[in-house]
Amino acid sequence: SLMHTEEILQLLSLYFQPIDQQAINFDAWKKDALDFRKSQKNLREDFRNGIRYVVNDSAIPPSFNLRYLKGEEAIRSIEQTDRKRSIEIYQQVFGAPGEWTFLVTGNFKNSNIIPLLQRYFGNIKEVAKKKQCVEKDQKPIQVAGPIKKEMYSNRSMENVMYDLSYYQSQQGTNSWKETLELKVLGQLIKRKLNRLRYELGFSVYNFGGYGRYNPDKKQYRAHFQVACQPEELQPIQTEIQLMIEELLKGEISKVDLKQAKERIKGWYKKPVLMQHRQFHELLYQHLRYVETWVPLENYAKFIDQIEMDDMVRLSKRYLKEENKVEVILRDNDI
Repeated sequence: SLMHTEEILQLLSLYFQPIDQQAINFDAWKKDALDFRKSQKNLREDFRNGIRYVVNDSAIPPSFNLRYLKGEEAIRSIEQTDRKRSIEIYQQVFGAPGEWTFLVTGNFKNSNIIPLLQRYFGNIKEVAKKKQCVEKDQKPIQVAGPIKKEMYSNRSMENVMYDLSYYQSQQGTNSWKETLELKVLGQLIKRKLNRLRYELGFSVYNFGGYGRYNPDKKQYRAHFQVACQPEELQPIQTEIQLMIEELLKGEISKVDLKQAKERIKGWYKKPVLMQHRQFHELLYQHLRYVETWVPLENYAKFIDQIEMDDMVRLSKRYLKEENKVEVILRDNDI
């Protein structure tokens, strides 16, 4: 709220003040960070990292615009963190406030907010030279499929994790409409995977179908994920291939398509998009990746217009053998 704006700006301005290096207990931070990460060990995150290695994807995927390592990769990173270098990075980032862009959104008058911004950020001194950031060239993932890779966990696991992904490079500028179509396709995949447990009786621990766009790699990805008993993996792989053939032929029930669309539309209704986190996400994508700003009401309208033929077209474009990557994570002793 506007009444708390000054308190927030006071807090933010503290980040730009000179560092008292004597007050930094680096060893305590490192111990706490390692203890927390080790308590949060997650085979699914290790699996996701392993999939990235298979396709040479160096970009850490953002979660609500934050990028941070997870799983064993995070533990190794913390162990390698250097105190001196960490302080240098902090000073480079927060020592040049003139390089920052602040986005302020809300229903208020400029005259209420501009003086506060000038008071708390207008007189902060630059303590670091302007840093020229050189972005790594994030080339699209080059898949010469079909590719199949087995990995072995360094921790005991009773089940097997299986991911079947199809990677399609972006052609030209990203289309927000194709991103939405892909999300609906992901929901259709998930609905088809339901039959593994509820119709065929497989002992699947968890499963999911996803359609995602990777703006760093300029890549679209549709994928199936299943965790199952080792002896059931082969028949499940066979069943998933049947599901892919059904998608290619348009063997999709009207009920499944309607429910898949409703699921995605629930995330893109205007009142939902107006919430802080969702709105921030759209702003970030617009400014960071120079994506088209879309009137918020257009998202749900477009989802309503998606037809069965669109799902078949998308399936034929993505679900091709040359786009295919299979990754399996299992216990070394199984």
